[in-house]
Amino acid sequence: MGQFIENVQQTLKRNSQNIGIFVLRLFSGLVLGLTLTLIFQQILGYGQLLYWFVIFLSTAAFFRTTKGWSFVSVLSLDFVLVLIALILKMYILIAPGA
Repeated sequence: MGQFIENVQQTLKRNSQNIGIFVLRLFSGLVLGLTLTLIFQQILGYGQLLYWFVIFLSTAAFFRTTKGWSFVSVLSLDFVLVLIALILKMYILIAPGA
């Protein structure tokens, strides 16, 4: 009986970790997809259907890229992407002739 309870606990722990990583990857992929979509929409000026398609495509590519990554790896990538976004924002605000 003790073995069964320990097995259930391990399974619940593993599933909880997998759900947490999935939610983090989904959120990160959607944010990355939305950012890329907004950039390309300003550059190319495409419509609403392509807007949602690029979000979906970017999220799927992010899922495929981060397939075997751990929670810490995805958080590290998110941290780097936030830093890059802050640098780009600073460049846009300080850019000469803007």
